[in-house]
Amino acid sequence: MYSKEVIDTALDMYRAGCKLTKITTETGIPSTTVAYHARKHGILKGIKGPSDRTLKQYEQYCRGYTLTEVAQMFGISRQAVQQNMRNFKLPKPAGHVHQKETRERIEMHLSGSTPEQIAAHFKCSLNAVYHAVGRYHCGRAIVSSETI
Repeated sequence: MYSKEVIDTALDMYRAGCKLTKITTETGIPSTTVAYHARKHGILKGIKGPSDRTLKQYEQYCRGYTLTEVAQMFGISRQAVQQNMRNFKLPKPAGHVHQKETRERIEMHLSGSTPEQIAAHFKCSLNAVYHAVGRYHCGRAIVSSETI
């Protein structure tokens, strides 16, 4: 549909770093077509990687905060945090929902430690402690030192 000369011009502009909108305006070729030909010729610019903001979200998640807590910290939805991590295939951190660590949190809870002590020990949020302990219906009520 487009002449070889026009496509070559568009690809030359793309190689030179022009934005797709400028290429579309000057050549009349839709940006999806330019991207198709760039991919076909092996010159499509790759995704740069996660932004600093996404990496900060991931760092908080690795520290044991839940997706909901991370979302609240950054003023976005839980789904947005989850999608950011999926987009860049960021793995679930080792031990985040690890059975051994969950067991240790429960054991500390059953031995009388407060949620604050458990959170400090594992460097995680109180919500992560409540989730781990409450999820397995431990035989002792969850009592925060704030309620004593």
